[in-house]
Amino acid sequence: MVMNKFSRFTWFALLIIGLLTACSEPKPQAPAAFTEAQKQKMTRYAQDLVASINAYDFDVMNAGWNEEAFKRRVTRQVSTTEVNMFNDFYQKKLRLQLKLNNLRIYHRVHDYTGEATLYRLDFYDRYAELVILATFPYSFNFRKYRMELRKGRPAMVDFYDYAEDQWVSELMIGFLRLNNRYRAGSDERTNANLAMQRAERSLREGDTLGALQWYYEIPSTHQQNAYVSLRKLNLAETQGDSLWNTVLTREYQDNPSLYVQYLHQYYRGDSTDMVAMYQEIARIVGASPELDSLRLQESFWIYGF
Repeated sequence: MVMNKFSRFTWFALLIIGLLTACSEPKPQAPAAFTEAQKQKMTRYAQDLVASINAYDFDVMNAGWNEEAFKRRVTRQVSTTEVNMFNDFYQKKLRLQLKLNNLRIYHRVHDYTGEATLYRLDFYDRYAELVILATFPYSFNFRKYRMELRKGRPAMVDFYDYAEDQWVSELMIGFLRLNNRYRAGSDERTNANLAMQRAERSLREGDTLGALQWYYEIPSTHQQNAYVSLRKLNLAETQGDSLWNTVLTREYQDNPSLYVQYLHQYYRGDSTDMVAMYQEIARIVGASPELDSLRLQESFWIYGF
């Protein structure tokens, strides 16, 4: 099987359309460096996690994901109204979606003859950042987790969205603040919902071009993020290369998120542009000979898990 230019737009992406404001990480806690024994424990867990991906065994991932810690990373930074909104949303939809998202790398590696490797494990005062590299014939992707020790056991408490260059907890905070700012009945939210509903109706009726046009009717307050751009590009892809290139150029000009920049440089740039683009990717995932090799092989960064 051959993967498309990029991953199909997911249900989770639709949930956070319109992210406007990015929140910063909370101030770091007082330094409390890991002991060597704790580092070894977290390293073994990271190695076991990578091995479980290649073995298509979900147990290590399911046991290591700490949903309560993830929820606290969101709720400690938002208002009481937004906490109530989040708790309801989490129980109804987000909890299951996060679990499925965590397992997506397993399915990708299994279904597309890929291999997961431990790319980096960096330790900070009270947490570590684990970066997993998944390589496939002609393509690659990364998944980064924030790891902490919870009751003496390694736990994953957040994961990174490379398209937006933010943690998923930060994306959720932006989503909550957006919905709190533009509440039900506001012109912006009403028009955004109407445009998305009509876009989805057009898709059900087989009118992909009409759906694309409706996505451009979403108010600017609700489409300044990579997910809306990727949705438009997915729709344009079905209409041929000419329209796809037109949409790519427009999104690069209007909303140059990290992944949209990458797509533009990959398809429209030159070798100098791609060197600069890989330097930006290295800023996020860390430089390594593996990343240099992927660039030289012209392997494609396929966003999606």
